This record gives sequence, structure tokens and C-alpha cells, in this order.
Amino acid sequence: MKSSSLAILSLAAISTALTSSCATTKGFGQDLQKVGNRLESRANETGGAEPDRSSAPASSRPSSSTPSAY
Repeated sequence: MKSSSLAILSLAAISTALTSSCATTKGFGQDLQKVGNRLESRANETGGAEPDRSSAPASSRPSSSTPSAY
């Protein structure tokens, strides 16, 4: 009897989580879209230029001889 009650309770919890997560996922998608729009408008303002890295220390600048991990 305990195992069937536990199974029903687990199924109910999973169902609740799956149905309520749709709104959360939609909200996350909207937030991500806002960030993307801000990035795009910022890139348009600057002309898409990368920041000047000449003032950065040599240790933080990427080396052209070191292959990228990405």
C-alpha cells in the first residue's frame, strides 16, 4: 500500500512540476530575448567594434600561438 501511495504522490509531483514550468520557461525566454535585444542595440551603437585590449596586461591577452579551447 505504501509503495502505491508513494508512486501516486511522485506522479502528482512530477505532473505539477512539468505543467508549472511552462510559464517559467516562457519568462526565461522573454528575459533572454531582452538581453539579446540590448546586446544588439549596444553593438549597433558602437559599430560592432571590439573593445581596445591594448591596455590589458599581457597575461590576460590571448596569445596567437595558443590554440583556443572553443
